[in-house]
Amino acid sequence: TVFGTMTDVNGLAASFDNSFTTTSRTGYSTSGSIGKNWGVDKTISQVVLYGDSTVNWCLEWDATTSCDTTILLQGSSDGTTWVDLGSQFGPKKPGPSVVTISEVILEPFKMHRIYIYSSSPQASLIYSTEIYFYDLNAYIVEEIR
Repeated sequence: TVFGTMTDVNGLAASFDNSFTTTSRTGYSTSGSIGKNWGVDKTISQVVLYGDSTVNWCLEWDATTSCDTTILLQGSSDGTTWVDLGSQFGPKKPGPSVVTISEVILEPFKMHRIYIYSSSPQASLIYSTEIYFYDLNAYIVEEIR
């Protein structure tokens, strides 16, 4: 199951649809989250994320300027308490970029999410285009149905 706060534009599923033409976005906010509930414990070894094709990860209030972000991989067993497992800087630049979180605490959790936030006081929207979670064998983890 996909969950999170990045429900605008093409919705939560857009970050997991293998398309670089759809986008998940928050409403007006300096942070956003998007993740998967696997239903069983899984260990994630790496995450690869793609930013939006025009604004990347964050857009400021002027609607033309990108902003710096921090991108966290988090795990949870209950959906309430989140543990930081890895992080990476989301660059302030227009156009798409790829961020890989590969230095990860290898601990199994039922849920994993990406939490993106900006400390810019001008930040207004948080974006994601595509997210790939990888297991210990470096395979893309598919949602358990």
